[in-house]
Amino acid sequence: MRGQISDPRGWRSLDPDEDEDERRDDPLFPFTEVPTTPEGVVRFRQRVTELPRSAVQSLVVVLGIPGLEVAKAVDFGRDRPEMERRARLILSRFRPGTRFYSNVGWKTESPDFYEQPIRLTDPLSRYGWDAGLIAVNDAEVAMIWYFDPT
Repeated sequence: MRGQISDPRGWRSLDPDEDEDERRDDPLFPFTEVPTTPEGVVRFRQRVTELPRSAVQSLVVVLGIPGLEVAKAVDFGRDRPEMERRARLILSRFRPGTRFYSNVGWKTESPDFYEQPIRLTDPLSRYGWDAGLIAVNDAEVAMIWYFDPT
């Protein structure tokens, strides 16, 4: 969450807050805390739920849509194939056995975030609303996040 570790494959990180004053003052910005104690890990785990890999691609696509709602995305039908190609490219970096977690709510065992808009999150940032994906395997922990600072 501090962004101190480079990607093990050399992929570039996209961090729009990297040079902002807030990040210089607090390396965690915009996140509120990193779990560093067993109690902190328990608190953090209560805020995320494991997501089946079958649902991850649609979440990655939706995290790239302003407002996180396919129904309101202009030209989603036209842009969907390219957005899905990019999501698959991102997900290709995570080897089999990677576990995925999210702070968004969903209703079914294997959600399709195109059909089920994101309406509920348990924010992990200083903002009142954020949504994201955490990928965990033996080599890394990666995060893909959407922040709404309004």
